[in-house]
Amino acid sequence: MFKKCILTFLICLLGVDAQQQVGLRATPNGGVWTATMNDVITWIKLGKTSFEFNVTGPATGYVAMAISRDKLMGPDDDVYLCGRTAPTSATLRTRTGYLNARGPPVLTADIQSNVALVANRLTCQFVRHNNVTKYINNVTTTWDLNKNKFYLLYAAGEVNTAGEPSYHDEHRFASSYLIDFVNGTVDATTTAAVTAPNNMMTTSSTSSAVAISIVCYVMPFILMNMM
Repeated sequence: MFKKCILTFLICLLGVDAQQQVGLRATPNGGVWTATMNDVITWIKLGKTSFEFNVTGPATGYVAMAISRDKLMGPDDDVYLCGRTAPTSATLRTRTGYLNARGPPVLTADIQSNVALVANRLTCQFVRHNNVTKYINNVTTTWDLNKNKFYLLYAAGEVNTAGEPSYHDEHRFASSYLIDFVNGTVDATTTAAVTAPNNMMTTSSTSSAVAISIVCYVMPFILMNMM
């Protein structure tokens, strides 16, 4: 229940209306990246050593996220992919691997996760340690959230009869800025081209902003009292 309270609060922090619900927000406890209204990544800090990531997207086949140094696909991105084991299968799994080029990821292992199909949406929850090391082309590669800032990549697409991901065509996004996950900050000085808008609220009225702020403040306490 406590994690649900934190997640509710983080989503509320976006403070946007239905017409502008795209943006990136980080706090010391976690953050939210809404690439589109239907493609969302959230993260919650679990102590000093790991984060819980939640990825939500279309239920057509798979959703995936990656920790990236440069917003590009490869040559060394840390990938997590959740999806069906066949195009119409209700059996789901989550795998990890890496991107070393533009194209489907190299998936190396299954990982423990909570994956579900709800209201034609695929939701995926898993834990990632702050410091992750993998071997890419026999070279040791490390993504350490304690020491470095990273971009988030997101993609969704279909799977083939073997459950392997197809290329995602245009359904892919990159966060606008580098994220300091541990300290909960966004580096707004790092701007580059993205495939989807990531603007925070810019035109909402003052009254709307105040109302949202009140709801965001009160909701976690309401949920905690329901425990």
